[in-house]
Amino acid sequence: MNKILLFAIAGALTLSGFAQNGNHTDKKKVFLKKKHTLNNKTTSQTADTVYRAGIRVNYYPDYMDNNLWIKNSVTNYTYDAGARITQVIEKDSSNTTNQSKTTYTYDNMWNTTLQLSQYWNVNTWVNSYQNISTYNTHNDQTEYKGQQWQNSNWVTNWGYQDDYTYDVNNNITADVEKEWNTYHNQYINNWKYEDTYINNILTEEIGSNWDTINNIWLYDEKYMDVTWHNFTEFQPLTYTVQKYVSNNWANSERYTFTYTGNNYVAVIDTFVGGNWTPDKKETYSEQDTYGSNTSLYEKYISDNWVNDSKYTSVYDSKKNQTSSKDEIWQAGAWHTDWESKYIYTYDLNNSITSKIAQYWDSQTQLLKNNYKYVYSNYQQIIGIKEIAADSKINVFPNPVTEILNVYNEDYPYSVTIYNIAGQKLLDKTIADTNYSIDISAYQKGMYIIRVISKNSAKNKIIIKE
Repeated sequence: MNKILLFAIAGALTLSGFAQNGNHTDKKKVFLKKKHTLNNKTTSQTADTVYRAGIRVNYYPDYMDNNLWIKNSVTNYTYDAGARITQVIEKDSSNTTNQSKTTYTYDNMWNTTLQLSQYWNVNTWVNSYQNISTYNTHNDQTEYKGQQWQNSNWVTNWGYQDDYTYDVNNNITADVEKEWNTYHNQYINNWKYEDTYINNILTEEIGSNWDTINNIWLYDEKYMDVTWHNFTEFQPLTYTVQKYVSNNWANSERYTFTYTGNNYVAVIDTFVGGNWTPDKKETYSEQDTYGSNTSLYEKYISDNWVNDSKYTSVYDSKKNQTSSKDEIWQAGAWHTDWESKYIYTYDLNNSITSKIAQYWDSQTQLLKNNYKYVYSNYQQIIGIKEIAADSKINVFPNPVTEILNVYNEDYPYSVTIYNIAGQKLLDKTIADTNYSIDISAYQKGMYIIRVISKNSAKNKIIIKE
């Protein structure tokens, strides 16, 4: 699977509904654009008061009776003064016997640098695996690797590195991606992306892959003729995709966007027989101020736009996702392909006290209980958060297991999360400096988060463990 990095508009430009149906080209990278700051990073302090649950009781459904819950285990959380998780201990259902422990450490930019997992064995903690992250002076992640504990030593079994080149405005002009090769026990070139800027505006990107036989870079894709509706908010008007075929660049796809507020329509044309032909379309619309949205995907067949698939996401007044649904168009009607539902209860501080997750069962064509969390022992953490003075936006922890925190001193701002298929999972407008996102229901893997306000922007890979 190709690693997707910090793209400004990766989700929208891949037209996710077609990506999940396997009808759209797998985009390795689209328009790498980041706002970078000076290297002499300093920190400022800001007061922060949050409520964090110290205990989470975990239940799974009684499969003989979907309305009954069976207590499975208890999760115990420890936090630092910045409300960051420093330790998670999993115990049995009686909350007496240790089972597993995860410890987190952070750097002064609030990035997670170490996630250490251990298991309980004969009254002692034994190492299991660890994930290590490193960052450069631009606060860009340069390495993320996973190691297993074997024969009293840490052994790297996977990972990736990024070597960046910057221009005088701190835009990334080149990014060389490397992946860990277990056979050679070293990093091997994988992909390279080269970006061109004119007047500090991105106008072209070329992607190349590494030929491991001849040890050379081979052109793959080019994104060119880029025009922008609003570059600061990463909203393109048009761009063209070319593929490198037989030592020549050949037209492949053309993207065109129109915007109405936060809503947009994106059309993909394909190059057939020397002409551009309409192929696919996405219509994205927001339903309320909480972040609820719908994306409708259509195909161009016999000179008409025909329904293909639809993705709907609903949020409650606390801006937590309560449902999501993927639908496909068959025999003139919409049919559910996947659905999830989340039922929350809250206390007076708007902290989640319980959460029930229900997922779609393709056999019964019904939602079935999947898990239930009950939170207690809330801690009021009044601490001092260190925030980079030259970086208004922070997203932490990373990797993350459950709660992802966003800080942006420049508000209101939008928060958008995409999965590796380019599917938009979250899209909200936040009117406060701090925002917490419960991603416990997300599958493990890589996601892209985009945080945008009037005067600041950040795109970042997050790892869900």
